[in-house]
Amino acid sequence: LSVPIINPDDKQIKGTTVIVQPANEMDAGIQSLNFALITSSLIVLVIMVIPIIIAALRILSPLESIRRVSIAMAEGDFSQRADETQEGEIGDLARTINWMAEELHASFQQLSNQRNNLKQIIDSIEDGIAACNRDGKITVHNDRIYSLFGLDPQYAKNTTPDDFLARTRIGTFFSEAMSNKEAVSCVMTKDHRQIQVVVTPLISEQNMITGAVGLFRDITKEQQLEQIRRDYVANVSHELRTPLTAMRGLLEPLTEGMVKDPKDQQRYHNILLRETMRLSRLINDMLELSNIQSGTNAIELGPVNITDIAHGLFDAYDATVSEHGQTLQLHNAKHRLPPAWSNTDRTEQILVILIDNAMKFTDEGGVITIETDSNDRHVHISVRDTGIGIAADDLDHVFDRFYKADRAHNEPGTGLGLSIAQIIAEQMGAELTVKSEPGKGSCFTLSMPLADNVMRSLDQMKDVYDSHDES
Repeated sequence: LSVPIINPDDKQIKGTTVIVQPANEMDAGIQSLNFALITSSLIVLVIMVIPIIIAALRILSPLESIRRVSIAMAEGDFSQRADETQEGEIGDLARTINWMAEELHASFQQLSNQRNNLKQIIDSIEDGIAACNRDGKITVHNDRIYSLFGLDPQYAKNTTPDDFLARTRIGTFFSEAMSNKEAVSCVMTKDHRQIQVVVTPLISEQNMITGAVGLFRDITKEQQLEQIRRDYVANVSHELRTPLTAMRGLLEPLTEGMVKDPKDQQRYHNILLRETMRLSRLINDMLELSNIQSGTNAIELGPVNITDIAHGLFDAYDATVSEHGQTLQLHNAKHRLPPAWSNTDRTEQILVILIDNAMKFTDEGGVITIETDSNDRHVHISVRDTGIGIAADDLDHVFDRFYKADRAHNEPGTGLGLSIAQIIAEQMGAELTVKSEPGKGSCFTLSMPLADNVMRSLDQMKDVYDSHDES
């Protein structure tokens, strides 16, 4: 390194100062200086970055908390909460997110409760219900719809509603309702059952089809009741028309003076009287049946001595049966039976119907037997005859109103007696059964509960109620 020496007076160079240093010493100094500069720069950088990082973390940490809560909310978890300790806009944002989470949780909880209530309501309905979207996919249904179509509960667990539609082919009703934009109503037959189907399309305010809802109801019993009603009306009309037609056929010639012989007139009058009495019996039986079925007159039950009833009926009907050329017998009546839980008058009414019925269908020389028996639960009294018997196909219908076996159509009677007897037995808690074989006779048995068993049960119930009242 050289530096000139200049005279300040005349500005002339007087000499030169030269400093000489080895090159390696110069490089070492430069390196030392560079190291110092780099070190100081790094120290300054660290001093500047640390506050920046701290400040960034203070901002990013609440934002990360908000992001985490937002993702949880999107996944349906509303229990997460963001950090609200920050001041300023970030703290406000966190509080807003938390408030929104609480509101959404409350709304979803309310919707869940409403959905569960709707599910319970749909499941409690006896009819089958199913709803689908516009693509024909089932969105709502109850389990009743499976049982209506004869599918077991295990099938319902292992299948989807859409598979069910494909198996039962009721999806066509939904398609038809949505394509035509009008309700579809029909009756399906499934496993001997009648199922009423009503599918209604769902139409938006913009007149767009959004789906359809179907109602499926088992109307088998309703159809059977309707058929019974029609048969009843037809039978009543027939039973009324028969005596009225006969009476008209006799009255017209009498009125017009066509019957001159007093004996013929008397015979006509006797027939008219018989048909009038037949019509009166029919009306009385119909009224009796109606009163019994209405339940307006409750039957008072209590201990009844069946042995005494059997003896009383034997004494009352022995002569009448003999007049018909038949024999009335009494079996097992010498043994004193335990009391039955029944009603004396109604029990006698049932047995009178059975005895009258046996007399009608037993030929001269036949035998009618009143039998009594008991076990540890019931007391039985039977009316057995050696009459024409009942065919196997007719046994299931002998207690139907107006039902008569083929051979009995010409016999007197209204066809209501056995129906009345069975209904009275049911209202007393008893059971009326029949066994028969064509050509060998029939046996009708009235089975009544033992009075001791019933009273013991009533006493136990009374003790329970008394203890409940005391508590």
